[in-house]
Amino acid sequence: MFQDKCGLDSVGHLGRAVDPSVAQLVRNRLDPEHTEPFRWQFFTTVGI
Repeated sequence: MFQDKCGLDSVGHLGRAVDPSVAQLVRNRLDPEHTEPFRWQFFTTVGI
């Protein structure tokens, strides 16, 4: 699902735990009555 929404996202598997785009997708799935339109946000783990 994530690759369909964010094909340009270069964050690896570990970075997905803190990626704001992933967090929004999870919140939308867990609380479908209060979903927000999805907006991909650039995020990188380079330098962490």
